[in-house]
Amino acid sequence: MKKLVVALMLTIGLHSIYAEDAAPVSLTLEAGYVDTHYINGVPRVSEAPFVGATFVKPNALLGLDLTGGALLTVPEEDNSESHWNVGVGKTLGFENFGLRTSAELWRHQSGVPNIPDSTEAALKVGLVNPIVSPFVKLVNDFELGQKGYAVGAEAEWSLWGVGITPNVSWSKFDDYESVVASTTLSYETDVLGGLTPFATVNWVDNDFDVTNFDFASYEASGDWSWLVGLRYKF
Repeated sequence: MKKLVVALMLTIGLHSIYAEDAAPVSLTLEAGYVDTHYINGVPRVSEAPFVGATFVKPNALLGLDLTGGALLTVPEEDNSESHWNVGVGKTLGFENFGLRTSAELWRHQSGVPNIPDSTEAALKVGLVNPIVSPFVKLVNDFELGQKGYAVGAEAEWSLWGVGITPNVSWSKFDDYESVVASTTLSYETDVLGGLTPFATVNWVDNDFDVTNFDFASYEASGDWSWLVGLRYKF
């Protein structure tokens, strides 16, 4: 409950910034239900409602875009997770074509038994274009002692009013590898008063050894998972 209150206070604060500053700020709230939540290709918590908030403030710091957000999954009072992040990014080139570089800092807080809290730093470079954007990502999770990288591709398309955002990646960390393929569908409609329904389908395969490492719930061997929710964008 305390984490939920903190998330709501963060949301209110971000909304206040949006109202007082003439600079364009994008703030998004969402809530829904996740079948399994994955972090860096390994499952963390299953069958959980979630709430989240994200923001993007362009040209906030020395010409860099400022991003951040929080995601809370709450299956029950003593078994929950929260994931917090802040980052900066910049596109070198044009808006729809160029080299996108970004850096993020994540704090993963776990209420799931045997999964410790951890802090993660990530650097990402991607080739932005209207079709498919390939990327490379470097990750270091300090408390877990896991360093690695991911290569993949992502896209953002629209067809008949339906937003389609596929993403596929292969990751190599110190003690495991994973393949993640996902697609998110969203539909903007006035019927729900500005709320946008969305759904994500994931396919995950890894060789994580749960007998030797305790930061994942189980090994995902070609497992399917899903997420559904509603999103509101200010």
